[in-house]
Amino acid sequence: MAIQKIPLENLHNTRDLGGFVTKDGRKVKPYRLIRSGDLKDASENDKKVLTDRYGLNMIVDFRTALECKDRPDPEIPGVSYVWHPIFEEKKSGITREMDEENDFLEDFTQEALSGHMSAEDRMNMLYLQMVSSPHVRSQYSRFFDMLLAHEKGAILWHCSAGKDRVGMGTSLVLYALGVDKETIFEDYLMTNEFTKASVQAELAAVKERELVPDLEVLMTVRRRYIETVYDYLEKTYGTLDKSLEEGFGVTRQKRDRLREMYLEG
Repeated sequence: MAIQKIPLENLHNTRDLGGFVTKDGRKVKPYRLIRSGDLKDASENDKKVLTDRYGLNMIVDFRTALECKDRPDPEIPGVSYVWHPIFEEKKSGITREMDEENDFLEDFTQEALSGHMSAEDRMNMLYLQMVSSPHVRSQYSRFFDMLLAHEKGAILWHCSAGKDRVGMGTSLVLYALGVDKETIFEDYLMTNEFTKASVQAELAAVKERELVPDLEVLMTVRRRYIETVYDYLEKTYGTLDKSLEEGFGVTRQKRDRLREMYLEG
């Protein structure tokens, strides 16, 4: 299928996962599962499209406290909001308070631009952390439980750009539903297409031009990252199916229930 973003005025990486075909020939139901970047710039019409046309009634926010403070989600009537940060607020022995000037992701970005390691290698390490960290895995596990509890309407999950934390979470959801790896990778990489214009506009405004190549790496995705994650899961757990159950707590019973809820046919 051609991957389509939801046509919105101010949100450029918001997608309904409906229509993805699973390995057994079924399809993901439309108007149930939505991935996105942050919602701060949503217009009033965007909100209406998401609620009236797509049935949105729950938002799950994967961002850190600082990200939420800098770009808070808008209130949308009839939509519940859950703050569910994927990364810990405490890293390297330093507690990050809600009102501090920086947080883990900001520190990570600064390190990635420091030149001590290539930006792409830094990003690859970030992805490995998303599957090797017990805390991060537990947060994705709890997200699966939210999906299992969401009987009606659409649930939307987002981070800042909708590419890394959301890309990883979405890949796990699609795999649990039975979508093949190549289709999952294709969806993951489409973020580059959907955010291309906004990324180029931001890079054009950067005064320190020597930073542009590394910033572009940080603002886009690479196939290498998702392949590294899947290789790690297969080597660590034996199979991807085992990684879902042993690493993320998604048992066979939970997978069957997810498919009952979110697949048609």
